[in-house]
Amino acid sequence: MIMDMQIGVLCGVFSIIASVIVYAVLSFYSIKEDSFDEARANRRKLIKEYMDQSRSNFDKTKQKKTKKNIKKIKDKKPDVLDEDLEEQKENDSHDSLKEQPKEIAQNKKIEQPNMMKNIIKPKILNTVEKEAENSISNVLNETNLKKITDKKSKVKLLEKISEPEISVEPISKDNEKKIKIEAKVEKKKQTDISSVRKAVNRTASIEKQVINVNSVLAVIRKAELSRSEIQLLIDTLLNSYEDETSDWLKVKKLDSGRQDSTAKLKKQLLELETSLKNEKQITLSLQGKLKELRTDMASDKSNVSLLKETMNRMQQEKDDLINEKSDLSSKLKTMAVEKEELQEQLSQENVKVKQLQKQDDDRHNEAIAVLKSQINSLNNQLECSEKDSITLKSNVEVLEEELKYHKNCQSRINDFEQTVDMMNAKIKAYEHELKDTKQRIISLNAVVEELKSENQALNTEREQLTGQVSLYCVEIQKLKEEIDTKNMKLAEVLNVQKNGDVSESYDNQHDSLQCDYLLKEKEALLKHLNVELDKKTDSLDELSQELTKVNNENKKLSSYIEETLKQNTTLKANQISELEETISQLKKNICEKNSELLSLNVDIDKYKQRNNELRNKNWKLVEALKEREKLLENKLKTEETLQNKLSFEEVENGKFNDWLRSVEDAVSASNSKYCSEDLQLQNTQLQSLVAHYKNIISDTEDMLYRLQNHVEVEETKWKEEMGNMQKELEGLRSLQGNSV
Repeated sequence: MIMDMQIGVLCGVFSIIASVIVYAVLSFYSIKEDSFDEARANRRKLIKEYMDQSRSNFDKTKQKKTKKNIKKIKDKKPDVLDEDLEEQKENDSHDSLKEQPKEIAQNKKIEQPNMMKNIIKPKILNTVEKEAENSISNVLNETNLKKITDKKSKVKLLEKISEPEISVEPISKDNEKKIKIEAKVEKKKQTDISSVRKAVNRTASIEKQVINVNSVLAVIRKAELSRSEIQLLIDTLLNSYEDETSDWLKVKKLDSGRQDSTAKLKKQLLELETSLKNEKQITLSLQGKLKELRTDMASDKSNVSLLKETMNRMQQEKDDLINEKSDLSSKLKTMAVEKEELQEQLSQENVKVKQLQKQDDDRHNEAIAVLKSQINSLNNQLECSEKDSITLKSNVEVLEEELKYHKNCQSRINDFEQTVDMMNAKIKAYEHELKDTKQRIISLNAVVEELKSENQALNTEREQLTGQVSLYCVEIQKLKEEIDTKNMKLAEVLNVQKNGDVSESYDNQHDSLQCDYLLKEKEALLKHLNVELDKKTDSLDELSQELTKVNNENKKLSSYIEETLKQNTTLKANQISELEETISQLKKNICEKNSELLSLNVDIDKYKQRNNELRNKNWKLVEALKEREKLLENKLKTEETLQNKLSFEEVENGKFNDWLRSVEDAVSASNSKYCSEDLQLQNTQLQSLVAHYKNIISDTEDMLYRLQNHVEVEETKWKEEMGNMQKELEGLRSLQGNSV
């Protein structure tokens, strides 16, 4: 045993070192997943073939042993053959419990614990076989380590339970044959248990190998390898799969060759040490990656601690089973006393059960009819809700189209606003030009008024000068006339008085000279006045030309101003008319939207009412289902109580299993119409329908809530747009009033 333990420890160390080496080698290189997948598939095929062969061999050996035992029993005791066959069938099927025949009063103490063993053994065997099949199907899962420990613990339980208890009390000669037959059956069970243990150990070894491979899988996927190294790795893996049994296991089978195995193992260890020395340099670079392995080891330790806890739990369960065994033995004694009372109560309870079954059937029928009517009503409501949802979808599409139209209107309004802004800018520019022109006109009017005042002054001066000139002309004419008269008089005087005195002639000459001098001065004044008149006339002509020019400019400016005012008025009128039309259209749209909103709100209220009605109906359904579940639970409790009371009863002149089967047949015949499973299925279907209806109601509520939010958002948007448009209209009207 010590050598076996040492060999096992060495093999474990060897496997760990080999896995670390493979991890170290493969971490530097990468490998394609296709080659490894093919190898894994081949390995799975080999494992399946091996397990199928083991199963077939196990079944064949079992059948052969049963046939041999049947032949032996037929040759020896034909009377006991029927009982043995029934016991073997019960061991194979593991469906019914065993009951030992009645013995003499001296052997009752021996038979009761043996009966409990026979009741417990097939259950444990059944669990072991099922777990062995599950382990074969889940060989490649990493989580099967926990199952291995559970299997080993249960196999140990089998060993302890399957050990025959030696009775010290004396046995009669009549029962010796029966005891021998029971010993043979127990030997058969032990052989079956040993075969199951071998299968479990094989699956455990396979699982360990698979777990080692699965721990390397992640490393191989991350590694980078060359083609030659990939080929070498594939060859080694395939060779390891072909060699299912290692050298130390073969040597373990041979008791005489243990020393040879130790020598071989020492040689292998020396070779490993040499390889490890060569690969120490490689392991130094893998310390960073080994930290991850340490974390994995920590997680494995936690798993091991959990496994230990499960082992402790299993031990506690074992102790509980032992205690239950003792309790059951005591209960068997008490149940023998209560047997007669229960037999009397059976008839009464059967009558009550039949009455209860009839009542339950009537209630079930009524409840099913009510539920069917409710389901039909719910289906109708569902159809109505689906139709409403379709109408809502169509309304949503219409609203989306209207949203698009509103967006287009908003774009048009934005364009109008831009044009209005442009026109306002132009109007402002025209207003600035008008102001400039008005200022020019004012300045020109001031100049014209100044020129008019100057012209008036010049006209007054001209009139004064013309008056003076006329006066001077009159005076000149008078003077000329006087001169002419004087000349005439002088000529007459000269002619008359040629010989007059010198003084008189001098005086006359002096008067004539003065007159000439005065005439010359007057002529010079006239010339000067004529020159000034010419200048004034020239200046008047220039002023008249300037006045004509200014008047022409004023006319042009006034015509231009009138045209611009007309254009502004026409533009403002057109813009105001367009804006009023758009505003009227928007008001109409808003009115339509408000009407649609009102209709939608009415629809929403209707849907809310329907949803509330559906909720109330769903609550009613849930309450009905709860009542139904309570009824079913009460029924199941009554069945369990009846089964518990009737589980250990015996009938005279018959077997317990036969009596149980007859009772089960009667109960199944009475309850053939309505089974608990069918009712549970109906309840699950109804619950699924209720959940479906709840989902539909929640979806409709969400859709209605979204529609309401969408409508509210649109209302706020349109209200803001209407406020902005009204503000713009008020601004335009104020501008129009100012311009007017």
